[in-house]
Amino acid sequence: MSDSKGRDQRRSEARPEPGPVGDREDGLRRVVELAARGERRALEELFDRYAERVYRYALVGLRNHHDAEDVTSEVFLGVLRNLRNFEWRGPGSFDSWLFRVAHNVVTTEVRKRIRHPVDLYGRAEYLPVASVPGADEALADGAGLGEVWEKVARMPRTQREVLALRYIAGLSAEEAGEVLGKSGGAVRVIQHRALAALRREMRGSYV
Repeated sequence: MSDSKGRDQRRSEARPEPGPVGDREDGLRRVVELAARGERRALEELFDRYAERVYRYALVGLRNHHDAEDVTSEVFLGVLRNLRNFEWRGPGSFDSWLFRVAHNVVTTEVRKRIRHPVDLYGRAEYLPVASVPGADEALADGAGLGEVWEKVARMPRTQREVLALRYIAGLSAEEAGEVLGKSGGAVRVIQHRALAALRREMRGSYV
C-alpha cells in the first residue's frame, strides 16, 4: 500500500492538474524542471503531452509516416540531451523551444531524404486542426482534411511551415515566430497569404 501511495505522489509531482492557463503553465514549468533533473515520470509526461503534436508536425514536412515516427523519437532524444540548457522565459517558451528542436530535425531530414511524395493524407485523423483562435474555415471545410493538407503540402515551404506550426502544433503566432526566427506579425502575414491561397485552391477543386 505504501508503494502505491509513493507512486501516486511521484505521479502528482510530474503531472499538473487541469486549471487556469497560469496554473497550467506553472505545472508545465515544474514538469520541465523535474525532467531536466532526469525524473523519469516527468520525462514521460512531456512525451505524453507533446509526442502526437510533434509527430503530426513532422508528418507534414516529411510526408511519410515511418519517417515522422523516427523524427519524433529523434526530437525527444534531442530534448533529453539539451533540456538542461533550456531557460524558462514565460508562457509558451517551452513550446517554442521544443518545436524549434523539431523544426531543425525535420529540416535536416528533408535535406537528407529527397523522396517522391506519397499518399499519406487519406486518413485525415492524423492531421486534425488544432484549436487556434481565428482558425479559418479553409482548414475545416471542403472535401475533408485529407484533401486540404495535400494542398498545403504543395505550398511554398514557409507557408507550409507556418500553417503546420499554427494549426497542427497549435502554437501562437509569436511562438511560431520563435521557431522560424520571424516576428509574430510576419507569421500572421504569411498565414493570411497561405490561407487566401488555400481558399482559392479549394474553390478551384469544385469548379
